[in-house]
Amino acid sequence: MRIKNNVDFSKEIKENMLNLHRNGIYLELDDDIYSNFKLYTDVKQRLEPYNEFINDEQLKNLDEFINNFKNKMADEIRLNKNLKIVFGGQSQSGISSFLNALIYGKNHIFDNFKHNTNLVPYKICYGSVNKIEIEFYTKEDWRLILKKNEKNLREDNFDEVVLRNIYKKAVYLEVENYLGRKITVKRDCTDEEFINRLDDYISCNGDYAAMVKNVTIYTDNEELKGIEILELLGTKDPIKDRAKETDDFISNSDILFFFSCAGKFMDNGDINYLKENILNKGAKNIVFVGSKFDDVLLEEAGNFKGNLDLTVDMTFNKLKKQAIKSLNKLDINDMRYKIYEFENSAKKIEFVSTISHDIANNHYIMSELGKEIFRSLNNSFKGMHFNRSFFKKLSNVDRIKREYLIKGKEEKTKRLKRKCENLLKNSDIYFKNSLKDIKMDCISKMDFCESQKVIKKDEFERNYKNIVEIVDKTIQKLV
Repeated sequence: MRIKNNVDFSKEIKENMLNLHRNGIYLELDDDIYSNFKLYTDVKQRLEPYNEFINDEQLKNLDEFINNFKNKMADEIRLNKNLKIVFGGQSQSGISSFLNALIYGKNHIFDNFKHNTNLVPYKICYGSVNKIEIEFYTKEDWRLILKKNEKNLREDNFDEVVLRNIYKKAVYLEVENYLGRKITVKRDCTDEEFINRLDDYISCNGDYAAMVKNVTIYTDNEELKGIEILELLGTKDPIKDRAKETDDFISNSDILFFFSCAGKFMDNGDINYLKENILNKGAKNIVFVGSKFDDVLLEEAGNFKGNLDLTVDMTFNKLKKQAIKSLNKLDINDMRYKIYEFENSAKKIEFVSTISHDIANNHYIMSELGKEIFRSLNNSFKGMHFNRSFFKKLSNVDRIKREYLIKGKEEKTKRLKRKCENLLKNSDIYFKNSLKDIKMDCISKMDFCESQKVIKKDEFERNYKNIVEIVDKTIQKLV
């Protein structure tokens, strides 16, 4: 893609179109979009010398149309350039381990996040440099947050504990040195050192976590191009302004993965969390994920006399039925959004085993937990040959990546293309009609000059003819 210098693109449009490409989405309509910008802008410039011969209202409408077109295109790209994915679930539901497998393979950058309760939800997206960007609230934002949360201190027990800790630390910190700033933490050290650096900004015990507005983790995994991931907190965020931004992301998300441990898949705790933190936020496409499927598989092995295929199939179906039964108990009629047809939810239930993904990728240098699972499977299912292909399939990580991330990104691009096509088509029709109005007005004025023998008739007619010629040539380009 090349932005033409002679076209008056807004800065926002340039940045969003470039971001679209940096994120790995190639929009086939690029040439059409920029050709339209150029055509609209060129005809406006060519008509400007004839301003006194064109109706002021028509010129004003033409200006408004061009500006509206630019803004609409910028908004479409800004709102639809990324596949937005949310990972949610109670604490210890297996999200961190899955993100390790999905994004970092055998690395474990997220593992230490779960040792402390995180206060700040974080986004994950592609970046050429592995780093984290931390944005602090402005001074005015912070003043309002403190004022709003004074009431929470008195009324909410959970918030009271967290906020008292925050306020206690804030008293001894020079908050003015942080508010309104953005800082970058580069991942140029060991994972343990990296996590230690982050704890101050994201965990409930972190000195600065309450003042943090946004945390974005950038990773150089190219599979994340065009994808934006948000991991929800396992508990309620006491900072109301930050919670609202999270709610907005959920309502605009394309996919929400709701994690639950397979051993107690979709129990009452999960259902309550789902009602309080997910269903009333406007999520539109929920996939229920049972984590640690290997644990349940081992527990069920004795019921099917060590028959692996039968154990996998029967355990899979049993947990699905269990989840659907729990979900069907939800009274969704009283909720603001009827999100999900739970009776048909079987196709939106997945099971994962991230330790199996680790075993498949590190078959000869397994972790201690991997070795333990490998031994248990061999003892429970005698005579079976457990190879990498088996563990890859059991992990289900690659299939979820393919079915929901890769295909999801492709569908998102197609939707963006269709929206842009409709916008271009409608804009061309409106622009053509506006030019025809200008042309008809000029022809009418030429007839008037001829019939009334107007002074300087030749000069007027010459200018009107020039306007009509510009309009006709432009309309031909639009056909």
